[in-house]
Amino acid sequence: MDWTSASEETIWRDGDSERRFSFAYRLFPRRLEIDGETWSLERSNVFVVRLDDQHPTVEPLALQSSSASSVEVLRKIQAALPHDPEIASLKVVH
Repeated sequence: MDWTSASEETIWRDGDSERRFSFAYRLFPRRLEIDGETWSLERSNVFVVRLDDQHPTVEPLALQSSSASSVEVLRKIQAALPHDPEIASLKVVH
């Protein structure tokens, strides 16, 4: 199994509209690609991706997380964005 890269194409449906976009993670050269845009993984490996009418928007967070715990990652995201009501309302579903 290759743990150095991963990619996926996602279909996002909102009512009658449908939008396709792709995610690609590359450990070497440490970058994340979302819908053709690239972000370095040097300063952050946590990203908030928001889906809107036109395209996904990506907000890299200046934190590193190696935790496999969804709860711990969510706590870090909420601490990094304390004034975002959408992020504050998120909960991990088991």
